[in-house]
Amino acid sequence: MVDIEYRQHLPLVSLARMKANPALVDMPLVKKGSRLSIMPVTDEQWQDILAMAEKRRG
Repeated sequence: MVDIEYRQHLPLVSLARMKANPALVDMPLVKKGSRLSIMPVTDEQWQDILAMAEKRRG
């Protein structure tokens, strides 16, 4: 079990943008044929996604 909490609303970060980010190449979501609704995300991957969302918010 994990604890989760809402922290903030983030702008959409598209799958295409995630696939184009070399830092996310090992993330299961961007690998072909992997479309799970729940999957692990490393701290580094999460920070990259947050940075992408902030750029969009810009």
